[in-house]
Formats: sequence, C-alpha cells, structure tokens
Amino acid sequence: MYWYDIQNDTTIPEKISKQKENKKNSIQIFISQENTLCQKSFDRFVDAIDYARYNQRRKKVYLKILLQIILLPIYKMVMLI
Repeated sequence: MYWYDIQNDTTIPEKISKQKENKKNSIQIFISQENTLCQKSFDRFVDAIDYARYNQRRKKVYLKILLQIILLPIYKMVMLI
C-alpha cells in the first residue's frame, strides 16, 4: 500500500492549471516507492497527517481573522448604505 501527502503538496495547483490549459480533466501524480506504508515509513506517514491537520487549523484561523477584520466591516458598511 502506498500513501501520498496530497494536502501538503504545493505543486497541485500548478499541475491542475497546466492540465486545464491542455484541456485535460485529470492530473497524474508520481508516488515514490519510499511511500510504501510499512513500519519503516510509518513515522513519516503520521508526521504528514499531523502537518496536514496543523495546516487546516492554521487556514481556518486565518479565514476567521480575515472575516472578522476585513470582510465583516465591509459588509456592515454596505448594509448601512
């Protein structure tokens, strides 16, 4: 069994854009043999999951701040007009 850290792969948006330009509805991802799920790679697998969770929380906090500081005041101004 192989695993792939797609949530933390920063090249995915670029790959999608290239495929859209070529009018293709799919992308191909190379999964290294080093990512065979086994006792040797299990710690890296768990670390990748932890990092993905960290990124999700960080993005959630960023969006919350963005909404509170920037978008909510704009919304309130528009509603007063």
